[in-house]
Amino acid sequence: MKLSNYAWIVRHENTHILYKCHHETLAAIEEPLKELLERGDWKALEEMHPTFFAYLVERGFLLEDHVDESREVIAEWEREDANRSVYNIIINPTMDCNMRCWYCYEKHEKGSVMSDEMVETVLRFIEKKVQSPELKQLNLSFFGGEPLLYYTRKVLPLLKKISSLCNERQVKLQLSFTTNGYLLTQKLLESLKELEAVVSVSFQITIDGNEELHNKTKFLANGHATYSQIISNIKNAVSQQFSVLLRCNCTLKNVLSFADVARDLRNISLEAKKFLIVDLQQVWQESTKNNIPEFKEQKESLRIAFKNAGISVKTDKEIDATRCYADKENGLVINFNGDIFSCTARDFEDSNKEGVLTAQGEVEWNEKKHQRISVKFGNSDCQKCSIYPICHGRCSQFKMDVGHNTGCICSYDEKDKRRIIESRIDFIINNF
Repeated sequence: MKLSNYAWIVRHENTHILYKCHHETLAAIEEPLKELLERGDWKALEEMHPTFFAYLVERGFLLEDHVDESREVIAEWEREDANRSVYNIIINPTMDCNMRCWYCYEKHEKGSVMSDEMVETVLRFIEKKVQSPELKQLNLSFFGGEPLLYYTRKVLPLLKKISSLCNERQVKLQLSFTTNGYLLTQKLLESLKELEAVVSVSFQITIDGNEELHNKTKFLANGHATYSQIISNIKNAVSQQFSVLLRCNCTLKNVLSFADVARDLRNISLEAKKFLIVDLQQVWQESTKNNIPEFKEQKESLRIAFKNAGISVKTDKEIDATRCYADKENGLVINFNGDIFSCTARDFEDSNKEGVLTAQGEVEWNEKKHQRISVKFGNSDCQKCSIYPICHGRCSQFKMDVGHNTGCICSYDEKDKRRIIESRIDFIINNF
């Protein structure tokens, strides 16, 4: 018998926490049990505490010597990938945008929009998915570009037909939009309420500081300010029970100004606030640089400001144990021109595309997709790692970019791993 490779013993406040990062199981243990676990004296452990010993075996902390844990983890992920009851589609109806934020990584294409022919091709693809007897839920997201630019002309007609298809087959339809929020009108919200198969609608909307600083970053082509309209649209949406994730794009220059945003949202009703959550994120150009301690302190003061306003704030995580959507087989990204991608965190250029959507509504994958599949479970060193179930060796896009065939592609040492585990335990205890 052996202790799981994924088991950790970590000091937390005034006790020891036994944590297994596969299935994220944890228990508080006393010093004598800790010593026996670290010594590997299973016989003494069973004699001292037979009930706890049985718990360790049941929860997989203690395993037979022949068990290949990494193979079990990969097998679970493969079963997850084989699940056809849920399918995820992200659509870029356009790569154009009504704003030009300095940090945006997308290369906006003025006038780019999904043609009527491509709308029909997308419908053919979705119809085939919906007709599968295995499918129970379709998660449909709109990205871009600004996806609401052509909402009336392109998105709404597409949604009406998809909703009808889902309604006929009793498939649940979940909708989400990543948008700057400026065009989130009452008329648009009313049109979404009329879609029969839709079970939920959510929006991710970005704010770039208080009114003064936001308007210096997010303004229309004619120079028109956008802050007050976006805040008004957010208030209107949550008051009608549409979920909004408000992404606060923090920089060293604007971070403290978000306290004004908290004040501007304070007067939303308690019921409406249930549908609003704030996500404090440092813009990627700054987050890739060395972290500045003061920035963390400033974010914490903002967290308190929003909570004092009665608004929920997402908790920061050292690592996200959830596998990336781009690593899974039950989804894809369809660009306005029919190019197929897996990841939305890279430019939608030819060099990154992984296939094309044919006129018959079928996907023809290319070598890029096969490369993604070949690396998504990591190299042999990655699979031996003690934090593999929650780290995954990062996402497949990162693996493709870095290209390491051996060693830790994240360059973690044992100190890094312990810090990650301690942070994950803190997150679990504080949030669940």
